Amino acid sequence: MLTVVSFSHHSKTGYPYWNCLCDCGNEKAIDEHNLISGKTKSCGCLKSLVGKSLRTKKLTVYDGVELGAAIAQTTKKSNTSGFRGVSWVEKS
Repeated sequence: MLTVVSFSHHSKTGYPYWNCLCDCGNEKAIDEHNLISGKTKSCGCLKSLVGKSLRTKKLTVYDGVELGAAIAQTTKKSNTSGFRGVSWVEKS
């Protein structure tokens, strides 16, 4: 979501910072290492969008397990117990 516009400055430790234009329209100086590694993906708007979507999503939780995710998970064909993570040992 970031496009490098120009060089910004060097930090006290010598790392270069770049002025980046975000898709949302904000401009922010980002550390070159974070840009190259992909650690920074936006000006911060992406984090707030993800947070908003999580806050608005209604979750059904039972005994510490989010039921929507647990139901959506399927078991492997080789599963003989019918439950994910539970295996059957023939000799026992």
